[in-house]
Amino acid sequence: TILFGFLACLTLATHLFLVEIVLTHKHGSRLTGFAKKELGPLAHWVSAWTYPLQLVGANLAYLILGGEFLALIASWFGVAIPVLAWQIAFCVLGGITVFYGLRMIAKVETYAAWLLILSILVAGVLSTYLAHPLIGSQFFHTWHFSWLPFGVFLFALSGLPAIGTAVDMVEYRPRDAYRAVAIGTIGAAVLSWIFGVSLVIASTNPHLIEPLDLMDSLPVGLGWLIPLIGFLAVATSYVTTTQDLRMTLHIDFRVGKRLAWATAIGLPLIILLTTSRHFLSVVGAVGAIFGAINGILVALIFIKIFERHKRHEPLYMFVLPVLVILAYLTGLFQKLLG
Repeated sequence: TILFGFLACLTLATHLFLVEIVLTHKHGSRLTGFAKKELGPLAHWVSAWTYPLQLVGANLAYLILGGEFLALIASWFGVAIPVLAWQIAFCVLGGITVFYGLRMIAKVETYAAWLLILSILVAGVLSTYLAHPLIGSQFFHTWHFSWLPFGVFLFALSGLPAIGTAVDMVEYRPRDAYRAVAIGTIGAAVLSWIFGVSLVIASTNPHLIEPLDLMDSLPVGLGWLIPLIGFLAVATSYVTTTQDLRMTLHIDFRVGKRLAWATAIGLPLIILLTTSRHFLSVVGAVGAIFGAINGILVALIFIKIFERHKRHEPLYMFVLPVLVILAYLTGLFQKLLG
């Protein structure tokens, strides 16, 4: 909880930095384009690898888990189709949604997000009644710095791919942009914490390996809430991330619209078909390595903008970004050396 709260604050600061960056430039570029304009060729080269790879890695994780959730839900209705087929179907459905543009994405995500929030709150209330009294002592016995899930937590909290889209949707109005991003970041963090803590304390096993292990934390007959919540969570995230990857390829790399869409959909699917499919290892690496590097780039761009436009207090515009960079470096080294 302490680590999660710290990373939630870190993520909030990073998101608000990116809002300021987008508002300053007032056009549709994503991180790679901003890095090129503000930090030069080297930063652009780094971001040209790390930002798309973060998006591709995230979509790979969403495909893995989304297909598993769909397969489980289908099995309850007597439909026995291999998980890989459901993962491909998940990819196709998400791709169709992204193809029809921002309004379609917003409409789908609005209904899915409210259903997701309701499901999380219901699962949290139900699992609280099953709280295991010894879970705290079980966790303290496993405490070790190398075990800290920095990458997994950062993956869960980071919403960099959604920031540009959010600012686009409020038509670059600063007050609306900051408010939307702040509420979205804090709200998502609180809901994630409620879900994670309430279901883990309801389990007698402190070493949960796969998301589906959480099904045993709910009363008999209500385990279906876990795949429902999981599917809604990864589906909304997948659509947002795919849209941002498409925009990154189209705007910053000058790829044609249709080819950018096909690449954003196809590349994670190709990796899925040619590599091992383990959800936690993917999100841990994507969050700790690519998420940290991209967070550092955002902070550096923000400092660069401060040198030209001193609109805020120096504590916010310089000291805070430096602290953010140090925090990301700590997590990055923990992952690489752990």
